[in-house]
Amino acid sequence: MKNINVLVLEDNPKEALIIEKALIKHNYDVTAICSNINEAEKVLQQTPIDLCILDIFLGNVTGGIDLAEKVSKSNIPFLFLTSSKDRTVFEKAKLTNPFSYLLKPFNELELTFTIELAIEKFFDQFNAFSEEKAPTVLSTNYLFIKNADKISKVEINDISFIQVENRYCKVSYNKHNYFVKMPLKKIIETLPPYFIQTHRNCIINSHKIKDIFPNDNLIVLEDGNKITLSERYKYNILKRLNIIN
Repeated sequence: MKNINVLVLEDNPKEALIIEKALIKHNYDVTAICSNINEAEKVLQQTPIDLCILDIFLGNVTGGIDLAEKVSKSNIPFLFLTSSKDRTVFEKAKLTNPFSYLLKPFNELELTFTIELAIEKFFDQFNAFSEEKAPTVLSTNYLFIKNADKISKVEINDISFIQVENRYCKVSYNKHNYFVKMPLKKIIETLPPYFIQTHRNCIINSHKIKDIFPNDNLIVLEDGNKITLSERYKYNILKRLNIIN
């Protein structure tokens, strides 16, 4: 699992350090702290960023709003963390569709709660992190899984299989298992097409297949896991994988 990458736009070194310490304490990776728009734009072009925290005023200029407009087009969630209480500035900032507008001095828990809400809202999965066990937000590239006060990313490409177990779905990822409270049907709808269903309660990453034994209704994955191949899905799977003509 990987931590969430955060870019911080803040030109006050003292305040930037406070923000950085708060984020690191809650297991976020502070990928970059930028003091100007040009620096932030370079980071966004070169590094995958999951979330941006933007100050509005850089000096006397509302540079954070200018960057927010560009971040929004890049499909990255962001929030404002600013000392500005000016109503006109607030109305201008709202036009960029931030996920929140926090005032300094910030409360550490308020900031981390707001980040959770931003991720949920961005992927239209409200209250996902309030579930009782391994609450999860699903995107096209990652599963965002919360454990205690930490939110981590599981890369979908590296998932081996997902299988229903009681009220949860077991996600097998790099030989580790994570349990998420999300219907398998909902997961299937979001996953890329190389994930295929092998029986009613299981989907696999076809890129992770090592061997298929059609007569035994069995698929062996690269990590050694053995997956049952249901008669209901077998023909379509074999045809899809170009095993039969």
